[in-house]
Amino acid sequence: MTSLVKYFKNECGSDVLILTPSTCNPVSLLAWLHGRGIMLTDTGKTNETSRQYADAVLQVGEETGSPAIDLYELFERNQRDGVRDEELFTDGLHYTPRAYKVGRTAIGGGLRANALIADATTRCAADHLSSSS
Repeated sequence: MTSLVKYFKNECGSDVLILTPSTCNPVSLLAWLHGRGIMLTDTGKTNETSRQYADAVLQVGEETGSPAIDLYELFERNQRDGVRDEELFTDGLHYTPRAYKVGRTAIGGGLRANALIADATTRCAADHLSSSS
């Protein structure tokens, strides 16, 4: 990932905003799979693994001087604040419209905070996305 970020920054002249993975709900994911006749006992998806990947992504941001948004921490904070997993994940892994809105808000803020997008453009896009949800 570090090489990819450096390539885009150095060879393409692109700014890069890095996103970590979010939390997940492995129990719900297994239940969703079982309901479809896929009888796995383990998906390999855990919050511990997601946190490790998130930490690695944040490290890449530090090493490359690229801003990073910690979606893991953001989703974990929502869950601590009482947002139920069912409100964030359709199946324990994939996002609901509410979760996309949480992520979209964080990404828009990260783009603005790092001057990667103009405020007027962000407002226009945010207005459009808000009216379509």
